[in-house]
Amino acid sequence: MNMRDKLKASSLENNEVHSGGVDYDLLNTSHKVLKLIDIKNIDLNPFQPRKVIDSSTINDLSKSIKENGLIQPISIRKVGNGAYQLIAGERRLKATKLLGETTIYCVINDVSDKESAQQSLIENIERENLSDLEIGLALRRMESTFESVEELAAMIGIARTNIYKYWSYEALPKEGLEILLKNPRVLSRKFAVEIKAILKSIKEDKGRKKAEDHLVTMLVGLVDNKLSAAEIVKKLQRFKPEINKSSVKKKLISRESIVSNGETVGSFIRKGNTLTISIKTEKVSKNIETDILDFIQKQGLKR
Repeated sequence: MNMRDKLKASSLENNEVHSGGVDYDLLNTSHKVLKLIDIKNIDLNPFQPRKVIDSSTINDLSKSIKENGLIQPISIRKVGNGAYQLIAGERRLKATKLLGETTIYCVINDVSDKESAQQSLIENIERENLSDLEIGLALRRMESTFESVEELAAMIGIARTNIYKYWSYEALPKEGLEILLKNPRVLSRKFAVEIKAILKSIKEDKGRKKAEDHLVTMLVGLVDNKLSAAEIVKKLQRFKPEINKSSVKKKLISRESIVSNGETVGSFIRKGNTLTISIKTEKVSKNIETDILDFIQKQGLKR
């Protein structure tokens, strides 16, 4: 299964918490060593996609490890003299520490920042149901290890436009994003994209600030199950700038009077791409009428 398929499957049920779940082929490297490592020498992965780890799952996992042992070692890489960085297995690491253990079995991989970020995202998608927000945050952190978004998209196997959709959450106000970081599953990418579009349409600072403040309040309601994401989008639509139809009509239609000797004898009417010239025949002589018709004919226009 490639990365694109895993992103599509990320909304499926979680795999088993402790045993199974990860395909070791995903962590294939040319150099791989299994070794017992001192836990205090292992730093957490800065590319970790999972932003919220439920303490209850750590407790359950520690009980499982106590009863059955660590069925699957964690994955790390060497980053210095005696120092290591976690690639995958943060919950297993924390559960082992919770048991008071000082060492843990690790698979040591020789990988770059780019490969570490990729493997961490794959492992989390494989093991858990990552939210769209968490995937977006992981992709943003991974971006720095690639030359361009196009390269990142090619590695993952999804369209570049889809990556930008995962980044739609960044358009939300800071307070709203903080709410979602604590509850990353409540707002899907689809609604984040719609909210971003609405906020972007509000050009006036005061109106945008009012909409953002209201959005933060509604996100609290979303977390408390008092509002749905669809209802938030619908309510936020009210803040979109309204088109003044009368002013648009005035811009599309303009009228200028034709004045002769202080008296209006006709008018120029511009409506879109059409110019209409209207002249009162009783106000002009026959000679002027003939001159006008001759002018029209000389322009290649037909009567």
